[in-house]
Amino acid sequence: AINFHKSLIFPFGLLILFVPPFTMHRAVLRTAKSASKGARAATPSASLMGALAAVTATAALTAHATSPSECDPIMDSIKASQKAAEASLKIAQIAASGKTGTPEIEGDRLFGKKPGIDPDYDLIMDDELAQNIYPFDKILEAKLTNKFPLSMKFCTPEIWEKYKDLKSSGPAKWTLARAINTGIMYPSSFVGCHAGDRESYDDFRDFFYPVIEAYHKGFSMEKGADLPGTASERMDPTKITEKLSAAAKAKIISTRIRVARNLAMFPLNPGGSKQSREEIAALMTKVYAG
Repeated sequence: AINFHKSLIFPFGLLILFVPPFTMHRAVLRTAKSASKGARAATPSASLMGALAAVTATAALTAHATSPSECDPIMDSIKASQKAAEASLKIAQIAASGKTGTPEIEGDRLFGKKPGIDPDYDLIMDDELAQNIYPFDKILEAKLTNKFPLSMKFCTPEIWEKYKDLKSSGPAKWTLARAINTGIMYPSSFVGCHAGDRESYDDFRDFFYPVIEAYHKGFSMEKGADLPGTASERMDPTKITEKLSAAAKAKIISTRIRVARNLAMFPLNPGGSKQSREEIAALMTKVYAG
């Protein structure tokens, strides 16, 4: 038997859906795939067809389903495809008008960020920290989840009041607001803070020292570490005496040792600028050239 389903009115006419029950889910999957193809299309008309396919599938599935749980997984897929198709349609229409490089296109590529801001490289501050205001509510909300970064644990209101107007004595002129910004914006991170220059660690010692000791358990910032020999002697691979079992070796695909060093005359990467990065690149080019 054939079910007579909902009618959808579109600008170009009336669409009647006749969908046999035994072909319903198969038809939905086909229309979802069509929507995905439409989302990747380069022309407005193709993108519109993709969006239409997703809407059609949504109406058909909703009309046929007997309970919400019956169609939830496929509905999620259809909605995602529909949104992609709509975004593609918008960009394609702007591109077809010849207005390339417009704020609308930039906005889509920046995933909602303001035009002119590069979310991978430019400084993006939390709204309160940008005004040098302690983000009390955000920290409290994160702590209620019992999963929050070390920066939130040790940047107490007392520590904030002590350091909020201080700038580091190094080249980055770092602040506590800049230091904890990453933890406030990404409360699921483990450490959630950065130093802008090596001086930051001592200038904000009552904040950074406890963070470091909590991360490196057993290490004391006051006492340091009593390590015998030179650094190169401690890195001698012949001093590794443990023997790995066959089972352990079978689990190891590859290993690497990463050693990083910072240049004292430059800020650390979080506190760097385009100019400082270019200067570092120019200096290291000379070093590698001999």
